[in-house]
Amino acid sequence: MDRTAEGQGFIAVYPAGSGPNADRLLTWNAGTCCAYAMENNIDDVGFVSQLIDFMIAEYHVDRRRVYATGHSNGPRCATAWPANWPKSWPLWLPMERKTWPCTSIEDSVRDWAERYGCAMTTKVIYNKGPVTCRTYLECPEGVEVTLCPIQGSGHTWPGGDYAIEVCHTQPNGLLCKKWKDIVGPIIREISASELIWKFFKKYRLPD
Repeated sequence: MDRTAEGQGFIAVYPAGSGPNADRLLTWNAGTCCAYAMENNIDDVGFVSQLIDFMIAEYHVDRRRVYATGHSNGPRCATAWPANWPKSWPLWLPMERKTWPCTSIEDSVRDWAERYGCAMTTKVIYNKGPVTCRTYLECPEGVEVTLCPIQGSGHTWPGGDYAIEVCHTQPNGLLCKKWKDIVGPIIREISASELIWKFFKKYRLPD
């Protein structure tokens, strides 16, 4: 997200989750997931709410334009308790790969569309290679619900890179290759960062 933030002139903040080790395998408490944060009932809603207040006070961030996204466990935290997120947080957009037994992402998004009063019909708004985006029709003003399934993607950030130091210093080394085998391929036909910002910048809370 750094390149997009620098190019588009917004502040990107990357808070860390919690865990027994301060520098690895950190998680967020999403109610039914994940690991240390859930098991210790960490108040991540409170933590992020305080972080937003800090950014507003110290960096003069516009409270009407605070957005949340994430990868893997991160967006699960943002979507698990929508009723508990502070009203100063108008928008969230998750980026995740569902690999565990649970409600499908299609059913989850359909749920949100129904909850927000959209019609149960969709229209293709983007189609390139393995990426097809469908948006729900007849949503109330100020509501947009869109799903962009990506076929063949690994547990990675589309259009990004392998976010592990060894793949930066030794991209052809054995450890980097092993990491790539574990997380899978990165899809290049779409940039998650650019797509997310294109969505976010259209919306803000009323004054």
